[in-house]
Amino acid sequence: VDFFAILGRRVFNAIVKYIRRKDDFKKRRQSFSASYFGYTGTNFRQNFREKITMPTFQKVKIKDIAKINPDSIGCDFEHATIEYVDISSVGIGNLTEAQEMNIQNAPSRAKRLVKSGDTILSTVRPNRRSFFYFKNPKENTAVSTGFAVLRALKNNDPRYLYYSVTDKSFTGYLTKNANILQYAMRWKLY
Repeated sequence: VDFFAILGRRVFNAIVKYIRRKDDFKKRRQSFSASYFGYTGTNFRQNFREKITMPTFQKVKIKDIAKINPDSIGCDFEHATIEYVDISSVGIGNLTEAQEMNIQNAPSRAKRLVKSGDTILSTVRPNRRSFFYFKNPKENTAVSTGFAVLRALKNNDPRYLYYSVTDKSFTGYLTKNANILQYAMRWKLY
């Protein structure tokens, strides 16, 4: 009796059993998934793709779904103090602190007022991704003019607006265009 022939046959049989078990597991998993999602038929993946459809989105301009910089501090501002938010106090979705200061001592760039549901997005070096969503700010909260304040129109969800404009692809678009604009201004191409 050839020892290597027996060993080869045993290894071969073990491999065949392993492959059969693996195929059986795939079939059982597919069968369970199909029954769990209520699909019948032989081709689970095709049925799954037919039933699950992604919503279609339409490209729109921000001005069509939101007001940009809707409110600012004017002569008729009734508060003596403001809660001032500058660019250095805003990170990627977080606010470290707002400085309370007298309106007379506030910097000239402390002009833009925010309300609940507003998104602020830094227009200065957008690659740093400084943005924040305000849930319940004080009435006298003002942000720097280095931010764009976006307020969703009545038929749009403010959180969806926030997630859309803070997506990495959107901030990449802003960064690219900011660099092009800086180049154009530097060489007076505008």
